[in-house]
Amino acid sequence: MNLYFNDLTVCHDVDADLLSIRRFSETFREFHLRTGETRVWAPKAIKDYLRTLPWTAANMTLWQFVLSTFNLRTQGTPSEDPKVEDRFCRSEFFVNMNGSCVRCDQMGMAALTKPKGATYSLSLGLPDGGVWSKLYYEVVEETHGKTKTAHKALCLTEENDVSNSDVSEWCQEAYAVALPICSIEPSAKNVTLRNDHGIDVLRSFARRLVASPYVEAVINSLPFKPRACRFVENIDVDTGIIDLRLHRDDRGLGLAVKTTGTTRDQLERISRLLARQYDV
Repeated sequence: MNLYFNDLTVCHDVDADLLSIRRFSETFREFHLRTGETRVWAPKAIKDYLRTLPWTAANMTLWQFVLSTFNLRTQGTPSEDPKVEDRFCRSEFFVNMNGSCVRCDQMGMAALTKPKGATYSLSLGLPDGGVWSKLYYEVVEETHGKTKTAHKALCLTEENDVSNSDVSEWCQEAYAVALPICSIEPSAKNVTLRNDHGIDVLRSFARRLVASPYVEAVINSLPFKPRACRFVENIDVDTGIIDLRLHRDDRGLGLAVKTTGTTRDQLERISRLLARQYDV
């Protein structure tokens, strides 16, 4: 499920945007705990703007959040469905803001890709306390200058919005698989590695993995597999263990990871989340 960032919520005032991004990180953290989502798609212009903000040692944690959440390292595509891409390219999308129709492409893409069964589409944006202080909007789709569809839309900007009943319905439709959360603090999670070549690389990788709320422990190193080509190598439903490979390393280093998943659906969802977050 692709999640879209409403770029119209960025006011391009450095101080205001830095403050809004800090608040957005709290909102997204709550959203992540509910859905397991780790990324949000933003236009290239917004990604470029975020890079120009004055990131310093004092706000380095916030920069790391931006770097991972806004997918700055890769461009990707807004939709994996060619039919959706074609419709998006043929249409224009508008939202009524204070009596004016404003182009809203990201909200439009969210409308075209909303989960089947959901009443509303959903995008995320920065809280500005003003123009985008509402949760509910109507996105109008036009093709060749003619109104085609009016979409009911949500733009989630505040942490409290995550518990809204319509947001909860959207999450249930988009992320039907409920994911258990590990209650152990990352620093207390067990990491066991064999004393082999590449242990320093694996130790660094393991420290990143245990930050995931779906990883309970790193239970061992995997035997070398130089020709490995996939990040997720194996899923064991009986044990909840997922084998992960650093497939870009010629040595084929890998880890066996104990996760919170207890069913195949949960484990497959967790494996996709780990791949999106750590296979970079």
